[in-house]
Amino acid sequence: MHRSGIIRPIVAGLVFALAAGFFSAGGAAKAEPVEASAPIVAVGDLHGDYDAYQAILREAKLIDAKGKWTCGKAILVQLG
Repeated sequence: MHRSGIIRPIVAGLVFALAAGFFSAGGAAKAEPVEASAPIVAVGDLHGDYDAYQAILREAKLIDAKGKWTCGKAILVQLG
């Protein structure tokens, strides 16, 4: 294999690794204090299934049958 044939994939890999590290570091969330008495509910990725989303929030007693927030200072964490 010619020398440039070995170096190109290595350089491309390094560029990709540096770019991935650069862009992922900027999106890191800052830790914030949370009121200990507030319930925290985490929900996974629902892939756009709004009916399932509402059902989960109702089951967690965060919203009522009309979709109104009913849980005061509760914290909802949406992942995905």
